[in-house]
Amino acid sequence: MNNTSHFNLSGEKLLTLSQEIDKHNLPQEIINTCKHLLICENISFLESFHQDSYFHYQDIDHGMFSKNEAIQYIQEIPRFNQLENFSFYVRNNKEPLNYLNNCLTIKIENSHLSQEIFIFIKGSFFTSQIIHNTHFLILLNLIKLYFANTAYLQKNLIDIINLNPFYKNLAEQAPILINIIGPDLKFTLWNQECEQVFGWKHTDLQKMPNELICLFSNDLDYQKIKKFFSNKPQKHSKLYEVNPICKDGSILNTLWTSILLPNQSYINIGINITEQRKSEKLLQERANIDTLTQCFNRVAIFDALDVQLKQCRDINRKFCVFLIDIDHFKLVNDTWGHMVGDKALQHFSRLLQLDQTRKIHVGRFGGEEFIVILETNSIADAFAFDEQIRRTLSTHPLYEKHEKIKLNYSSGFTMIEKGFCSRNSLLSSIDNALYRAKKQGRGRTYQSHTSY
Repeated sequence: MNNTSHFNLSGEKLLTLSQEIDKHNLPQEIINTCKHLLICENISFLESFHQDSYFHYQDIDHGMFSKNEAIQYIQEIPRFNQLENFSFYVRNNKEPLNYLNNCLTIKIENSHLSQEIFIFIKGSFFTSQIIHNTHFLILLNLIKLYFANTAYLQKNLIDIINLNPFYKNLAEQAPILINIIGPDLKFTLWNQECEQVFGWKHTDLQKMPNELICLFSNDLDYQKIKKFFSNKPQKHSKLYEVNPICKDGSILNTLWTSILLPNQSYINIGINITEQRKSEKLLQERANIDTLTQCFNRVAIFDALDVQLKQCRDINRKFCVFLIDIDHFKLVNDTWGHMVGDKALQHFSRLLQLDQTRKIHVGRFGGEEFIVILETNSIADAFAFDEQIRRTLSTHPLYEKHEKIKLNYSSGFTMIEKGFCSRNSLLSSIDNALYRAKKQGRGRTYQSHTSY
């Protein structure tokens, strides 16, 4: 496309752009629409306020300029030739556009807002006459209107917060977390609740070379938040949880919603849910943990068993399941009383979980019976684990009033290699093996005749 005869910017296409602007779309979305309408190689925008604050918008994947390059580009241009409401500049004066390294630069002014918009267009269809094309000038007017509207929205919002005493005090003194973070990742608002919860005063943060990194001890969390605020801006209506760090080093649980402003700043509104998360964790533990023995309860160990069966089927992760019964436990209760019986259950549970080198799940099946899930690939390792538990019981007896209480157990187990069985059939199988161990004199472990 080397001449204006190939340039076809119809009224219908301009209506498409107008509709996109009415939707209050982001600058990157307007860029993509303009690229499609003009059938050009690339477009980017540089917005300037008072020739001081610059905001750069481009197609991130194919941007022709970085922010600094775009600023340097316009500052090197000696002057723009005025034409109606727009100024045009072509870097190569002999040709309207050099496809390899030059682009058409357009300057749009909204002087009442002290706002300038620079548009950089790279394409192969331009001639010196294109800037007189009526539809092209209408497109520029639409872009001018879009940036004027966003500037008004930004100005009105800042005026509401900073100039109206009621709204300013509301933002500063609200019992919720409110802050505003700019495109440069610096906080322009940091209310009293933020100062109280985080321990950081706004003036303290402003002295830091990187304000955002002060709030995250984990680099992965910092990079995730940095990417959210600095990459392609997006509308974020959903609540999201963040775990920042306080000035004293403690970790918080916070819940936020972020509202994108026209200048690509975000208003972030959040609540501190740290105590709520602690309560939820405690309730979850109480729901999953047997209060006496501090191992999984019956429901939780069943859930763990279901997970292991699924992983065995899906990723071939083999494991063993033991059903363990403390021998002659009734005698312990009858001889020493139920309080000592409870101590015996606690002692036994602790010893089952003593080995931190193995991947095991321990749960109380009921009474003096326990289920142990052992991740292993071999029967030999399962028997080695059983022998290790018996040695530990022998070397770590329970004492009551300086008297030794020896504990032993009977057990049945099975190896799960494929996982194609139900939980009930598996438990029935190891229960039968446990019964055989008791029948043969207790204090021993038998393997189930059935494998899965």
